[in-house]
Amino acid sequence: MAPWWRRLLYSFCSILIAIPVGFLLMSIVQYIVERKLSINMDGFIIGVIFVFIYSVPVWFLAIPICLLVTNIRGWRFWMYWAIGSCIGPLFLLGRELFSYLQHPNEHCGAYVAYLDTYVVLTATMISSLTTIFYLLSLRLEQTAKARKDSSEQG
Repeated sequence: MAPWWRRLLYSFCSILIAIPVGFLLMSIVQYIVERKLSINMDGFIIGVIFVFIYSVPVWFLAIPICLLVTNIRGWRFWMYWAIGSCIGPLFLLGRELFSYLQHPNEHCGAYVAYLDTYVVLTATMISSLTTIFYLLSLRLEQTAKARKDSSEQG
């Protein structure tokens, strides 16, 4: 299994890869649905930076899970993917609940509900992509190590 520092590195690199890939996928879906792109390169860069800033606290919440995960074979791969995909949306839910409990009269209106839905969908997509990239990098390392061990024994 990968040492703890390499698992943390894989986790952080997965965030760095998942955010631009997620924005690219969102742009493709938007183009297919609306037949236009409303985001330019400046908006893309600003959006990536903005999402990265909000992803860092979520990454800190995911560090214990990254350090605990050692075996991702079989059904565990999909279980860890489901758990990792929920981290971002649950963080947003907790943040919104905390904000609502502090200022209950400020949370109303259809625009806020639409914005929250878009943000939750973005967080879910980024969490899912980050988790799948992380788990695939761990699986590649496990496979390479298993091949190396079998070639040394044979």
